[in-house]
Amino acid sequence: MIRPQIDGLYKKICPRRKVPDSINGIPLKKADMHVHTYFSKEYIPGGKNRQHGYAKITDLLLKILYAYRKAFYSRNFYGKPLKVPDLKNYELYFHLPYTPKQVFDSAIKSGMDFVPITDHDTIDGALDLIKRYPHLKKRVIVGEEVSAVLDKKYAMHIGVYGINARQHSEIQARKHDARQLVNYLKSQNILFALNHITGYIWGQIRPINIHEIKKCLELFDIMEVRNGIMEEHNNKVSEILASVCGKGMTAGTDSHSLRVGQTCTAAYARSKEEFLEKIMAKRSFALGGHGSKRVMSTELIDKFSNYKNLFLNGEKLFPVGSRFHDFVFDRIGKKTSDKLNDFIGTGIERENLKSVMGFLRKSGLL
Repeated sequence: MIRPQIDGLYKKICPRRKVPDSINGIPLKKADMHVHTYFSKEYIPGGKNRQHGYAKITDLLLKILYAYRKAFYSRNFYGKPLKVPDLKNYELYFHLPYTPKQVFDSAIKSGMDFVPITDHDTIDGALDLIKRYPHLKKRVIVGEEVSAVLDKKYAMHIGVYGINARQHSEIQARKHDARQLVNYLKSQNILFALNHITGYIWGQIRPINIHEIKKCLELFDIMEVRNGIMEEHNNKVSEILASVCGKGMTAGTDSHSLRVGQTCTAAYARSKEEFLEKIMAKRSFALGGHGSKRVMSTELIDKFSNYKNLFLNGEKLFPVGSRFHDFVFDRIGKKTSDKLNDFIGTGIERENLKSVMGFLRKSGLL
């Protein structure tokens, strides 16, 4: 029964409105505020990230990958014997196959006016794009998705926009304490938003609770209300929460592929600086589609040849690619994606949705 209730509340609190191409001569501008490129490190829980859950699955995956490498690659490719690492202290992550320029071109093709690059905890992708293509600077927004922690317990993702290298360093130094980080961002007048409050962060082992929701609302003036990976009802609840609490809004695909621009943020502005100012002033809104379990599993698992960019402790696990290996990995990915389609993150996302609805009722906001 909760979904019909959400639909009814959404119609009442967040009614659709017409979006003209311009107002008083100021054009409507769009940007997908949540995209990832090759420069993102997509960490897989296990080893040093053991506390984030699914560690046993990752340990098993790592053993299988090593067996695969042993069967098809030289044991001494790096000049040292092939050996499975200490399963308590490794770092396993992969890079996406898409360059910032590919992501930029895809965004422009889909109708975006500005392109924020928001890789995980790095601005290298955005800086690389501007360095290689200086003429794109007016359309590229240097940003990142910061992996922060609130009160040493609750993991959150924060979208940060319009920053430089010095500010990035200061942000990374403070990300283990969300309060310190937010205070710094406010002191620098930097646009930042809490991403997908009802969403699932890879490796998250419990849903958000009402106390944490309250703290998030105290810290953040802007919230991502539409995420292109998340299901429609989770996004609707995020937008209801933002609307009744007077928060500004962003939206983005959370693309780990080239789906850029299918979900976006819109505001009336003449430049990227004015566009960011309008979002900060809470004069923006969300456009585009929602996600689904199928989109999530496809983005992260289905194209398993992405994992040829798999790194273990900074060393590429599969140093040489081939069509055969891509074919094998993609077959594995398709099968795995089909099996995990109804599993990855969905339980916690449902509980997150219920927690936010519970908070709204207990707070008398509905």
